[in-house]
Amino acid sequence: MIYAMSDIHGRLDLFEEMLKKIEFSKDDTLIICGDSVDRGGGLSIIKKVKEMLDEGYDIVHLTGNHELILLNSLVDYIPEGRVIKDMRELKELSNGVDASSESNNANPLQELLSVGKKILEGINILKRQAELQEEMLRAVKALPGYTAMESHYTFTDLQNMSENEISEIIDMIYNFPYSHIIELNGKTYIFVHGGCKMDSTNREVLFIRDEFYMNPSEFPEDTVVVFGHTTTRDIRIHKYNSVNIPYTIWHDESGDKIGLDCGASYPYGQLGCLRLDDMKEFYVKNNRKIITPVNYINDAYRNLLEWNEEIDSRIPESVPDVELEMFMPLS
Repeated sequence: MIYAMSDIHGRLDLFEEMLKKIEFSKDDTLIICGDSVDRGGGLSIIKKVKEMLDEGYDIVHLTGNHELILLNSLVDYIPEGRVIKDMRELKELSNGVDASSESNNANPLQELLSVGKKILEGINILKRQAELQEEMLRAVKALPGYTAMESHYTFTDLQNMSENEISEIIDMIYNFPYSHIIELNGKTYIFVHGGCKMDSTNREVLFIRDEFYMNPSEFPEDTVVVFGHTTTRDIRIHKYNSVNIPYTIWHDESGDKIGLDCGASYPYGQLGCLRLDDMKEFYVKNNRKIITPVNYINDAYRNLLEWNEEIDSRIPESVPDVELEMFMPLS
């Protein structure tokens, strides 16, 4: 059997109960459409998935926007060679021009032009370094606020992990695919986190919302996009001006889209799971009335105030206080 779910957001309690409910075995396949971190329980789902993969279970975990943000927050732990594109380009420029491309018999004018080219490259390197430094400073300033909210549990988990454990988790998340395709019962199912169109980039499949689910599909007939990211509550409000409580899996009336995010970490939400073989739906209700306990919010708020005072004292006045869009450039 093939099962699919999405946006578990750290709710290990709901995830483990769901695995029991569907009687998930090593003969089955589970596709998770991203966003297993943050909100309700940090890295607990990622750890559980890693444990199950090590035990031989068949699980496909896609990248979600929350996993991508986590990678950007922990870029120093990404293994050698896996660096942000801009940093890679800067490193290549810093290595200088390939000497084999220069002629030993160049005339003085050519030599002068070559030296001028290197000077300009050096200026561009320094300029880019300054830009990166400003971006890093803004990221540092933004991180405490982000940590204090949705990622509180995630960064608490990281504080209690060894560097080796962190590296293993980051390496695992780095290798999550952006999409997954299967053929089943005469249909093609495309699994992504946010949604997709024919020409979608990796970043778009993570962050796209109403532009995708409000419009007709661009894919051939008998192709179904299965996604998360936008709760089915928000889809129904936006599309039909109606609300279902508790939130349930959404099937587009045209039959070409299926929304899985039933708000597992939200009040009145639940973890939804779809069995693709026969379209049977399974649910585990979330009985919490809040996303994060109040004592954690209070502690995080106090830390935020202290961090802001410390960080503000380090930020040069020339750095603009703007919201940083934290994502890796994607192809």
